[in-house]
Amino acid sequence: MEIKETKKENKQGYTTATKTVIKTNPSDGFVNYADVMPATKAPETYQKHKGYTISGTYVIKDPKITRPFSIIFTAILIIIGIWFLFFDYLVVKIFGVALILLSVYFFIYQQKCINKIAREMKNEKNS
Repeated sequence: MEIKETKKENKQGYTTATKTVIKTNPSDGFVNYADVMPATKAPETYQKHKGYTISGTYVIKDPKITRPFSIIFTAILIIIGIWFLFFDYLVVKIFGVALILLSVYFFIYQQKCINKIAREMKNEKNS
């Protein structure tokens, strides 16, 4: 099993993106599925794989990218929730309110996480 990891750094030297590519051959024998597909993050899977695979993950931690994405995604969910409020069925209205509240909660949580990463980048810049 061959694992190749590349990291992209910004001007301050902080890792903003990580790309991982995992390749397996039949000569590796049976490989645990969680090792081949790390994005699943399943601690215990009983699935085994034998053969050729290429899997990849790409993680971005740059606040300049993640902040606008979270704002746009949350805005889309809030618009869908408001649209649900115009239906005549009570169940759909309740679902719309729940969607709006969850969107606002996750937006606040995302901003806290993004601000924490931005502070870490700023601290590494000053160090």
